[in-house]
Amino acid sequence: MFGKRLQPGRVVELTLLAALLAFMVGVLPRFAFGGDAGTAGTEPAVTSAHGSSIPLESTPGADPPSVPTLEVEGAWRLRLRAFPDSVGRGGYRCQGCDGVFTDGDEMGAIGQPLEPLLAVVSEPGNPDRRYWVGRLDRQNAGQAEVYTEALIFQPPPYEVRLVTTDPLGYTLCPNAPSVFYVEQADFDAIAGGGNGRNYARDWYFWRCRDAR
Repeated sequence: MFGKRLQPGRVVELTLLAALLAFMVGVLPRFAFGGDAGTAGTEPAVTSAHGSSIPLESTPGADPPSVPTLEVEGAWRLRLRAFPDSVGRGGYRCQGCDGVFTDGDEMGAIGQPLEPLLAVVSEPGNPDRRYWVGRLDRQNAGQAEVYTEALIFQPPPYEVRLVTTDPLGYTLCPNAPSVFYVEQADFDAIAGGGNGRNYARDWYFWRCRDAR
């Protein structure tokens, strides 16, 4: 019996049977769910704004990766921010209006957060030609300052007007004009050269009703 040679067909049959048994006891679950998660080269990738490939990871409890600010072709970007400024010395009888947003300002605004504010960007001297209308709002409930980014596709100059100057509990600081003008030179100054496309400006508010 032991001296008999197996026929080639029988060898193939036994080999397939052994493979089938191995497949059923351990290999099937791995293939059914996409294989071993630790196998190199199997991670999907996403493309960032700059074209780089970033592996996707699903680590429990981890913060999502930060998303870079996208540059919109042909647009000028105005970053507008407003914050409570009731702490510090700004040269007035009341405290505040020093133009610096500190931890003290943030703590003082816990019970009275700054409301969303309406702003308008238009052609200088022609308020009827509006390039952008929007609100400055907080990004989350615990944030003291309000913020927005306005994308303008019409070249400068711009007239930027804060419409809401007396939100509940606050008034605009006397040294923070509600209207200002932005020219291409202002964008270039921030960029450190020509063809600037980004500009930032703050408004700040206090609780004093008498600036004397």
